[in-house]
Amino acid sequence: MSNKRTLPGADNFKRIRGIGRAIESRLHEAGILTFDRLASLSPESIVELIGDVAEVTVERIIEQDWIGQARELALKREAEKPDEEEAAAGEKHPLEGESLTSFVVELLLDEERQVKRTKVMQVATGHEEVWAGWRERRLVDFFVEHAALRRPSVAPVRTAEMKTQAAVPPVAAVVSAPRSEARAVAAAASSLSATAVAMAQPRLRKLEVIPMSTSYPSYILRDGQPFDVRLTLDLSEMRLLKEAVFDYTATVYAKSPGGQPQQLVGEASGTLTAVESSMIEVRSEGLPQGIYRLQAVVHLSLSTAKTEPPASFLTCLEGDLLQVY
Repeated sequence: MSNKRTLPGADNFKRIRGIGRAIESRLHEAGILTFDRLASLSPESIVELIGDVAEVTVERIIEQDWIGQARELALKREAEKPDEEEAAAGEKHPLEGESLTSFVVELLLDEERQVKRTKVMQVATGHEEVWAGWRERRLVDFFVEHAALRRPSVAPVRTAEMKTQAAVPPVAAVVSAPRSEARAVAAAASSLSATAVAMAQPRLRKLEVIPMSTSYPSYILRDGQPFDVRLTLDLSEMRLLKEAVFDYTATVYAKSPGGQPQQLVGEASGTLTAVESSMIEVRSEGLPQGIYRLQAVVHLSLSTAKTEPPASFLTCLEGDLLQVY
């Protein structure tokens, strides 16, 4: 029987593809005990810590993505913590056939207690969405989608109600229609525009760090190394506004896990149209040594829209851990 004992608080590094018992022991002996700590190292640092273990090279660590695997395992554990804490506190478990899922809703209020921003996250998966203002239906849709809820069946519309839902005549018919009917058609067109704005929502899908020396993403940078933050913006839900032109401002911040104040990484602005997908790049002059998590905020405004208040949209996204050495 092996005399080896697992160190208190040490993570099982053998869950990472490419790491066996010998490498895990070397890392633990060097004081690298957790997935978070391993994810904060550079491939060169890992090779130095492991020592003369055969066939462990910087190229192998990068190819097998030890750092990325460690980061994913660390994030997965953080997402599972609330469930573990509830079990430790003696929370009742659901009966057979039942399940629990938790959500966190964060509201940013102004001085008049109006909702400026809504943020909702599913705790178990870390999936989250952020939008400007308060959109009750979108919040409910998030719960339905991520908890796989079954909506209650909708009662059929009665015949008397259906008769009141008259079809809107085509715009060409307004020329020969009475003045009262023309006003009704104009109101319907205005309502359609407002509906299109209300249904539109941009979504940031991807945040990538691109060092200036390469065109490929990397999450390990040198101290002060310039880089671009490449943002992929999904505008497919804004297809009803496909003819519109938007002014955008993209701002990227960096925050440290230690709770230090976030710092500005860079900002970009310009115009774009509501195609299926758009790319925005934000230039940064570099960051000092440390571990960071980048957060991007993109604000779109429809300056030509005659809506009150003016139509504007907000979407946010957090990236993976970034190490600067």
